[in-house]
Amino acid sequence: MIQAFVGSGGKTGTIMARTAECRAQGLRVLVTTSTHIGARPDAVVGDDADAVIRALRETGYALAGRLSSAHKIGALSEETYLAACAGADVVLVEADGSRQLPLKFPAAYEPVIPENADEIVIVAGLSALGRPAREVCHRLDLVKACLGIDDDTLITPEHVERLLWEGYVKPLRARYPQKKLTILPRQCDTLYKRAVGALLSGGKPVSWVRPAWFAKRTPGGDERAGGPGESGVLCIVTRPDDSGADDAQSVIWVTKAGASGGRDGFDRRIVEDARRTEEIVWRDVRSDATRRRVLFIPLREEVKYIDPHGET
Repeated sequence: MIQAFVGSGGKTGTIMARTAECRAQGLRVLVTTSTHIGARPDAVVGDDADAVIRALRETGYALAGRLSSAHKIGALSEETYLAACAGADVVLVEADGSRQLPLKFPAAYEPVIPENADEIVIVAGLSALGRPAREVCHRLDLVKACLGIDDDTLITPEHVERLLWEGYVKPLRARYPQKKLTILPRQCDTLYKRAVGALLSGGKPVSWVRPAWFAKRTPGGDERAGGPGESGVLCIVTRPDDSGADDAQSVIWVTKAGASGGRDGFDRRIVEDARRTEEIVWRDVRSDATRRRVLFIPLREEVKYIDPHGET
């Protein structure tokens, strides 16, 4: 499996987490870059395929690249890269740069995808939400041109959605129709951001959720529910008015795995089905002659950023 990570707002952390996960399974993991990545003390620096393969055999892990600056390494030569890939079970390639900002729109020459990549993982940092574009966007002029905004416009989920589709999904699908594309939102530190992230990764409109809904809780509900470390199903209950629009007086809570079920009168089997299938769905639910529309959003446990040496 060869995965190329592009976008912004968590690529390196995600690669490190994936590395730890694979090593725990006994897989040999090669981490490298087609652009540049931060150098680490244990990096195999240079363009020696034998040295990279030796590290993979001895430790099950190699971060490899040619020195590009005092603190970064760049891409291996194609010959060395392909030889190193042959010695690894999993290859993780950082294939884009964002200067540690959560959002970006790529230049014409970005990202740099290895031809042998099986999957392209598109990362976006939702820490950008509610902040001025000038503070959170790499290649700001390209971002403004794509979105039709100015420097001080506050970033919304619709902005993130458009940047992902126009900057990455559409051009990558056109260029690499046979490669798998995955959207992976990161920096989801609130329940609202987790909901937005789930919709983005599931290919659903982010307009399905509204920030105002998340200021309210079900009376007696678990205020801690839905934290980044928890998995379960987010249930957003709306009460349509006569026009069919969803009433803003919505109720939000999370039913975690093993919980006793819904608290708003609908069958807990619906919740369990959403959790099992991991499918984001709207359902019409009737209870006590009241019609309600419920949006079920399964939430996975947040991946932890883990250093390959075991440090968090």
